[in-house]
Amino acid sequence: MDIEGAFNHTPPEVACREALDRGIAPPLVDWMDELLRTTATRPSSQESVVAASTPSSTRNKRLATSPPEVAAVQKRATGPHLYDQTTDANNNAVPSEDTFTVVKGRRDQRRDAHQAEEAVRGPQPPGPRQRRVRLRPDAIVVKAAGTTSYADILRRLYAEPALQETVGKSVQSIRRSTSSAMVLQLRKGVQNASALGTELDGALGDAATASALSHKTALEIRDLDECATKVEICTALCHQLDTANLDPDAVRFLRKAYAGTQTAVIDLPDELAAKALKRGHLRVGWVSCRVRERAETSRCFRCWELNHIAARCVSPDRSKLCYRCGQDGHRAKTCRNAPVCLLCQGPATPPSAPAALWSRSSLAADDEDFTT
Repeated sequence: MDIEGAFNHTPPEVACREALDRGIAPPLVDWMDELLRTTATRPSSQESVVAASTPSSTRNKRLATSPPEVAAVQKRATGPHLYDQTTDANNNAVPSEDTFTVVKGRRDQRRDAHQAEEAVRGPQPPGPRQRRVRLRPDAIVVKAAGTTSYADILRRLYAEPALQETVGKSVQSIRRSTSSAMVLQLRKGVQNASALGTELDGALGDAATASALSHKTALEIRDLDECATKVEICTALCHQLDTANLDPDAVRFLRKAYAGTQTAVIDLPDELAAKALKRGHLRVGWVSCRVRERAETSRCFRCWELNHIAARCVSPDRSKLCYRCGQDGHRAKTCRNAPVCLLCQGPATPPSAPAALWSRSSLAADDEDFTT
């Protein structure tokens, strides 16, 4: 049976009913009904030709035989409803902060806990600020003997091959000091300045003398007990700073302080001083003692004023005056006059003090020892 194009406008129900009326068997009518319904969804040959001749811009992208488009399932929103969202000036949705939870790390948690403790404890007075020790390289001081010039000394040192491998590789610069001595500035990190000075002194012989110059920092060790000695302090420093034996002469003095304690002033190389200041406390005996850098002011021995040395002094010369009363003709050892400070033209405090050694800065430094 040729049905192609024969029943284009006839419903399948009408064709099947007419077939039954004309005595066609029902199984055949069912087969014809299924065939007609399947064929109705296919394009005819004429429609295929028309579709092929139609430009792609005017016909649909999707053919009629393609399955209908399945709508994408919209994801479930985790934030507020679409109508409850706020928008910006460009009508774009702005995410709400209510949908996010801020998670703090361990550092933020420790900071919040510290701030809470400070709020409960209240404001505290600031502690003493420790000054950072500036590590200065060591040096070797060479002083000529007799009429030997420093140029001849350098030529003699350059001519020694053994010194080139030891002293020569350790020297950073060569300059002259204010006393006209030659200073060999060593590189940073050189630890054997004393050995280099001894070797250089042996190579020079009688022409000059060489000695190592090691930069040191003055430290104050407080809260020492009454029976602490210089030997005990040096032993404790050697054990806790991991260094060799220190000479007890490195301790300048050990004097009494407040509440039955003692305070020691010791000169240490810059590296050991930096380690001690970093620790902050050193245990001497049973006591954990505080360590701080000693604030020292340079004093001129020519005019007795502060913050400069005699080599660069332009003030009046007072080196021959009495330290007690400031008058000429006698010394402080035999002076019986009242002590007077020449810097402030006032009476010295305490009355037994020398005239110019008690300035405002030294008094403030000593008062701090008894008020801390």
